[in-house]
Amino acid sequence: MPDPVISLDTISPDKKWIVAEIPSTDPELLREIVAYSIEGGTPIPICAPNCNVSWGLYGKFLYLASEGMVQMGGMKTFAIPLPPGKMFPALPAVGVRSDSDVAAIPGARVAGRGIISPGPDPSTYAFRRSTRRSNLFRIPLQ
Repeated sequence: MPDPVISLDTISPDKKWIVAEIPSTDPELLREIVAYSIEGGTPIPICAPNCNVSWGLYGKFLYLASEGMVQMGGMKTFAIPLPPGKMFPALPAVGVRSDSDVAAIPGARVAGRGIISPGPDPSTYAFRRSTRRSNLFRIPLQ
């Protein structure tokens, strides 16, 4: 890969794309998520500054959950339908940076709140919910 890599995030279901976090060339951003073809060619910017990228069980949907896509109600994961035989939809040239960027992609919809682990379709997924319970007592230390 021609760029320095911060982390390797995932591999596409067809095993032809590697998704990685790289330093951003935009001075306003620290990093971005980009897909690299194992066959070479131009990388595909997916999102900036950071997002979680995953595919559905059968590779028919791309799922994006991003720090940059937070509205009231918290982080959301968006399901984006994929054209047959493709691993990516038509994304903006600089990648997704907001909810409105995702809304402009035909068929995109909110699949769930937070980061999800997708199933066979956007209506079936798993997610992690954690709560913390604690009791604080004032204990004198002598």
